[in-house]
Amino acid sequence: MQQLLLLLACTGPTSDSKAPVDSEADSQTDSPADSDADTDTDTDTDSDTDSDTDADTDSDADADPWSVTVVDPIETAYTSVALDPLYGEPVIAYQDISGVNQELKFANRVRGFWETELVDDNTISGGYVDLAYTSDGSFVMSYAAFGDLTFTQGLPGSWSTETIRPGARGPTSVLPDGAGDWIFADTDSIGGFEVVQRDGSYDVIEGSSSGAISQGVMRLGSSGVRHVAFEDGDFYEVEYGYYDGVAWQLQVVEEMGATVSLAMDGENPVLAYHMWLDGELHVARWNGVDFDITTVDADVGYVVTGISVAVDDQGRTQVAWHSLSKKAVFWAIQDGGSWVVEKVEATGRGAGAPDLAVFGSQPSISYSAEGEMHLARRQEP
Repeated sequence: MQQLLLLLACTGPTSDSKAPVDSEADSQTDSPADSDADTDTDTDTDSDTDSDTDADTDSDADADPWSVTVVDPIETAYTSVALDPLYGEPVIAYQDISGVNQELKFANRVRGFWETELVDDNTISGGYVDLAYTSDGSFVMSYAAFGDLTFTQGLPGSWSTETIRPGARGPTSVLPDGAGDWIFADTDSIGGFEVVQRDGSYDVIEGSSSGAISQGVMRLGSSGVRHVAFEDGDFYEVEYGYYDGVAWQLQVVEEMGATVSLAMDGENPVLAYHMWLDGELHVARWNGVDFDITTVDADVGYVVTGISVAVDDQGRTQVAWHSLSKKAVFWAIQDGGSWVVEKVEATGRGAGAPDLAVFGSQPSISYSAEGEMHLARRQEP
């Protein structure tokens, strides 16, 4: 997969480069156990007198670093994954579309097994969900429920739900407001990107063309500054902005981009987006003066249904995306100046937008594959 606006005196993006793991990189541990400790001691006689254990038997060399599990074997769509900040255990919020109603569900692991439960059974709920841990270990979620921006908080088995504002149409974000409450972002029913207080009051952010905005997302920097990224629909411009305590300062990052995601490295923004005319995936990273733009994959296809970006504890950018053109979920990490791209799983007849979170440097990705809710976790890169 939202109170009086607190004016945060701040500066713009700085050259401060190292940061705590981005909140989108919410956390997770237990890397998939590589039980391949194959003690393969080839019995073929090696005429060499050296203690050579025939290199032909390293079956681990091509082992898949990804471990994929089925969280819920039903038709699912929107999803958000969050990771326990202490142990990295994943929890997932997602939309169940298997029945007549589209409902919000929550999944967590208990004694090694996934347990799922219904959170909101209102008609058409759970769209564009965003899930986060709170400081007391409970959970908060923002999402669209029958076209309204909706907020739920609590623990498994005990949820409290309220409507924040009518008219949610796009991705939602829920973040601490710095004053003990929550602040939200969403795209309204007429294409305006809104920053919404708990009491329903809101500000509208207008892009450079003053046209309809889609794919808007808001994140907090390490000092609490609010940052946003979105697609300006009139000219397909990828735009970024931050709140300076008085007004939103906006700039165009690149033209002809779509499906925008945002993560933070301290107060430095990192954007990932699809260049749909060229079929490329780009990442733009603030260097203290301007954005450094790199091509992650020059052939992601012309239809990408979702992108999620995070920054790990080594300051490396990680990206996950679903290519409808290639019917698969992919993941990439920037290792030095180059990108390493891996196919996570073929998704068959369809997949919802993936959501990526990292614990340390270990990635977890939730997504829909063949209609089912899946979680993929990788060994630390």
